Amino acid sequence: EGIPVSGADKAARAKAILERVNRDRGFERLWPKLLAERDPDYMECVHDLTMHALHRKGVLPTKTKELILISLN
Repeated sequence: EGIPVSGADKAARAKAILERVNRDRGFERLWPKLLAERDPDYMECVHDLTMHALHRKGVLPTKTKELILISLN
C-alpha cells in the first residue's frame, strides 16, 4: 500500500498541511483537521483541488465560487 510512514512523520505532515489550508482559506474548520490527521496526502489533494477550482479563470466570478465553497464547508 505504499511506503510506511512513522507516526511522527505523519503528524508533522498533517500539521504542515493544516497550516497551509488555514493560510490559503483564511479560516479553520474541524473537518480538515480530522482528515489531515487520518490521511495527510488525501487532505492535500482535496485542498489543491479546491484552490484550483477557486482560482481558475472561468465563467463564474471569484465571489460566486467563494460563496459556493462556503456553503460546501
